[in-house]
Amino acid sequence: MVRGLWTSRTSEKTVISAIAGEDIDDLKHLIRLVETGQLKTFIDKTYPLADIATAHTYVVQGRKKGHIVIQMPHS
Repeated sequence: MVRGLWTSRTSEKTVISAIAGEDIDDLKHLIRLVETGQLKTFIDKTYPLADIATAHTYVVQGRKKGHIVIQMPHS
């Protein structure tokens, strides 16, 4: 969070650090930001739910360069 604030204040980048709440308008706003290219993300790795322990180890070792995605099984 601190790094995001620093980046926002010292560069031309805008850092948004939040999770959409239960309000559908929040989710729609995030979708618009992604669709217009104003919000970009970098997915480092994707793991199936069964490998969540491996994903956690990867994160706590400080090796991740972007977001980690956990794939949920389809029901």
